[in-house]
Amino acid sequence: MFTLTRTIPVNPPGAEVVLDRQALWESLVLKAEDPLPFVPAIRSCRVLERLPDGLVREIEARGQRLRERVTFHAPTRVHFLRIAGPTRGEVENVIEAGPDGALSLRFSFRLEADGLPHGSPEERAHAAEVGASYLAAVDATLRVARRRMRGEPLGVAATVG
Repeated sequence: MFTLTRTIPVNPPGAEVVLDRQALWESLVLKAEDPLPFVPAIRSCRVLERLPDGLVREIEARGQRLRERVTFHAPTRVHFLRIAGPTRGEVENVIEAGPDGALSLRFSFRLEADGLPHGSPEERAHAAEVGASYLAAVDATLRVARRRMRGEPLGVAATVG
């Protein structure tokens, strides 16, 4: 199993568009439903089922077809549980606020890939590849959220069924 956590300020000094909690939350929900503009590694997404507190989706990322149960914990946390595919585990996106009210966004994942022994060079290489794509998604999430606030088109849209 490999893990990674990264927390970034939502509105760093010089941010061209300031995001409030509601705008950020709406972007996280949209990212769960249509991740293509937000996550460069995801090539396709299909919502299979809508649930009272989330959805079930099938994505293709880094050549793997994965099924995830996404749970919304409004207005602070989106939890992704891998329920099918060669990589199992969890991903979380959490909106946090510091004592001064400044927002930050924390991304965490805990994943285990089939056939890769824990601590092996193969697992470390896979973790590095996955980690790089998740870190790119962290930055892209805020970039796309700001584009939404400016009313710009988001780009590629996922297939929703």
